[in-house]
Amino acid sequence: MINEVFNVLKKTELIEWIAFFTSIIYVFLASKLNKLCWLFAIISSIAYCILSFQYTLYFESFLQIFYVLVAIYAWLNWNKKEDRIVSNFNIRTHLFFIILLGIISILLGWIFQNYTNQFNPYLDAGIFVFSLFATYLLSIKKIENWIYFIVIDIMASYLFFNRNLYLTFVLYIFYTILAVYGYKSWKNIQCSIHRTRM
Repeated sequence: MINEVFNVLKKTELIEWIAFFTSIIYVFLASKLNKLCWLFAIISSIAYCILSFQYTLYFESFLQIFYVLVAIYAWLNWNKKEDRIVSNFNIRTHLFFIILLGIISILLGWIFQNYTNQFNPYLDAGIFVFSLFATYLLSIKKIENWIYFIVIDIMASYLFFNRNLYLTFVLYIFYTILAVYGYKSWKNIQCSIHRTRM
């Protein structure tokens, strides 16, 4: 078993290793509200864009391009003085977006199932659509982004495991753990801000 894992890691492409480590650094720094996270987000997104296209995960490729654009926006946005503000959406807003994004995911999944060689189109479409939303929430410091990412990361780990991208599968397991940590970390920041204002 250990030999098999070692052999798989040995065959892992350099680009996947780069994407793996820069992604972990990105999520960890984001959980600390450190704006340097966006620099690592750009590097990992470019690497994963190339990798995902090679493995016919086209939604993932598009998603990584979006990540680069959001990273640039967030880099500029996180320069502001309100960097430590971590805000919330109400439940109604979340329900609206979950239903809307669910419908969009099904439509995109159907299109890609019927007109491309996309692997697991419905799952990849769902990951793509909800990741766009969760990343936007992260960029504007909505604490619920971490809850979305916990679910997204579990789904993505299954997707990458089934494409034999084992290092990326491990990455998404780490992402899930870091998303839980990120939520707790932002919650603590939010509570400390609330206490300061009282």
